[in-house]
Amino acid sequence: MAKRPPVTPKVRFISRVITFGFFGSIAAIAILSKALGPPEPQLTPQQIQVLEAQRQAEALAAQTRVNFERESLKEFCPYVLRCSTYADVRQQCATAGDFNNCVTVKLGSENADLAGQCTADGKADVVGPPTYFQCLKWKYLSPF
Repeated sequence: MAKRPPVTPKVRFISRVITFGFFGSIAAIAILSKALGPPEPQLTPQQIQVLEAQRQAEALAAQTRVNFERESLKEFCPYVLRCSTYADVRQQCATAGDFNNCVTVKLGSENADLAGQCTADGKADVVGPPTYFQCLKWKYLSPF
């Protein structure tokens, strides 16, 4: 194996100039292109007003959505929670001689009308009702 000649300081200097010159020029081009790039557009007062109106509309829509969800929970959760009880009572009263009387006794007279509002498996008979767990959260954890 042939021995390589030693690297002289002059060769080392030239290789470093070439290497750093190449990467240095790339960095300089990147810095200058960012500095000399197109300026950010300035918004006119009308554009600022439009953006502010959009932000306000989005905030109002979000608040309306929250209020609708709260009202939906207030309206439907009592049915959802009582319907889960109705399913059990319905099973227990299936063999009773007077089904309606049995349901009235077990649920109480104020909940005896659940037969028209609940399905046989204990779900509320409304379109898109909240889930049972949402209603439990509403009942026990909500401040309203």
